Amino acid sequence: MLQHFKNGPADFTDPLFNSREPASDWFLVTKHGGPSLALSSQMPRFADAFSDEEISALVAYVKQFPEDRGYPPGDLNFFLPIRTIKAFPEDEVVLKMRYQDTGASEVGGTSRSWKSASVAGIR
Repeated sequence: MLQHFKNGPADFTDPLFNSREPASDWFLVTKHGGPSLALSSQMPRFADAFSDEEISALVAYVKQFPEDRGYPPGDLNFFLPIRTIKAFPEDEVVLKMRYQDTGASEVGGTSRSWKSASVAGIR
């Protein structure tokens, strides 16, 4: 049966795969199918087969498969408002910059500066 699919089933025991997405995304994909979050159309919807409580219980069960708990759960992903939906703290660096105009400087001009802060999440 698997030979008919372009992609094989996911390895839910892989901690990097299992921890990346929040449980709420897994719930949506299980209930409404892969296309609900722009994922593969091979993932069918199960809204007619299972209740919300059953889907929540299934997601909670599958999310506990990995033995390695060293990866942060997907529920901790940072939501970013510009150009990306989220950053994965376990393998990305987030660099945020802010421009600040502090008004007149002592030399007679204006003082402008860039402030930056980075959050490293490298494993």
